[in-house]
Amino acid sequence: FYKLLTVDLKHKDDSETETGIENNKKHGWANIRFGGAAPKFGTMAWQVFLGFLGYDFMFYWSHRLLHSPQFYKRVHKKHHMFHTPIGISSAHEHVVESIFQLFNWYI
Repeated sequence: FYKLLTVDLKHKDDSETETGIENNKKHGWANIRFGGAAPKFGTMAWQVFLGFLGYDFMFYWSHRLLHSPQFYKRVHKKHHMFHTPIGISSAHEHVVESIFQLFNWYI
């Protein structure tokens, strides 16, 4: 099991290896880098645009699926029962719908 946690960062001999646990303490669980040059603005712009486009695509099709006969009466109807046109009313939904829509963030 210990060998699975060992990461050889620079392909050097065993004396200079760093375990996954040590790497986790150093860089965090997501292994996000904070040093080095920042990405160019164009790179960040297309990545943010692609992220929004991907999320919007997933949300549209999952919401459309919730309007199908199999899901509407059992799950999605609760969302449409709230008739007050305020922003918080969009969060009025069945717990299954909440979990279903949450997966859009992870896909």
